[in-house]
Amino acid sequence: MKKLLILLSGLLLLQTSCSHSASVPGNHADWVVSELHAPSSDKVLVACHRGDWRNWPENSLAAIESVIGMGADIVELDLALTSDSVLVVCHDRTLNRTTTGRGLIAEIPYDSVQRCFLKSGHGVATAHRMPTLREALEVCKDRIVVNIDKGYQYYDLVQALSEELGVTGQLLIKGKSPVEDVAAKFSSYEHNMMYMPIIDILKPKGQALFAEYRDKGITPLAYEVCWSEYTPEVEACMREVIS
Repeated sequence: MKKLLILLSGLLLLQTSCSHSASVPGNHADWVVSELHAPSSDKVLVACHRGDWRNWPENSLAAIESVIGMGADIVELDLALTSDSVLVVCHDRTLNRTTTGRGLIAEIPYDSVQRCFLKSGHGVATAHRMPTLREALEVCKDRIVVNIDKGYQYYDLVQALSEELGVTGQLLIKGKSPVEDVAAKFSSYEHNMMYMPIIDILKPKGQALFAEYRDKGITPLAYEVCWSEYTPEVEACMREVIS
């Protein structure tokens, strides 16, 4: 299984259980954002992969509500785009694994996607349906930070929606694009989401991207460092980031 480590101006630890229950000032999402931007913070932030996928269908509204109820800080979601340009929350390119339907989401209109039922982690059909990104953001607003894992290619669509809903600053989007491409994209907007580069440190492209950030003296909000085997190269990357 691929291992992931998120490093944030030091080290941001992600867990599967909640680490704090104390009330925080203002809305919870804004508090999480303030902690993400505080290198000296000693808080452990809890991130949940596709929501509470053990008890609810992954990436469903119920899975999101469940982790919010647990007190989680960040929920990781994935995006797909239907044939009529509706952003839905789904990790896969097809409906096959996660729903009762079949086919490429990019080739299916939204109303057809909505006729499918989401499956549980054991492949059993449920009464839940695939949410749109709009629905998910409306649930998450001010309550939890949203980490968009798969979806950077839809940045313009996500940006427009997040501005409409007033949640741009509560979104953290990830990608593998070169530094110049990200800078050019962000320069088009007055407000942008938080951004985290994904570094596949054992692959040439990942090594080149990490070197690009280092050589240009750019320190991102956080890195997501991915590897399939812990090697000296992985450890060197970790030490360099936290130094």
